[in-house]
Amino acid sequence: MGIKGNVRADRLAQSAIKNGDPVEIIDLEISENYIKIENYIVEKWQSMWTSCSHGLFHKNIEPNVSLQIKFEDKHRKKDDTIADFA
Repeated sequence: MGIKGNVRADRLAQSAIKNGDPVEIIDLEISENYIKIENYIVEKWQSMWTSCSHGLFHKNIEPNVSLQIKFEDKHRKKDDTIADFA
């Protein structure tokens, strides 16, 4: 029995000596996975938004995408009216 980090490092070093590059899957907490997924989606979305030639007026106003809700109203008619003018 040894220190957890040292035992793991020793195991990876032995694996690298024997097999080349060590491969070990390190599990993340579910919340960490959600953050990684959200970041991946936003990065892909930003890439598409940046390279798209459409919507230049809106792109000048809002150059960066985000998951933040910018406007929300309980009355759908108001949402539709605002969307018509956007």
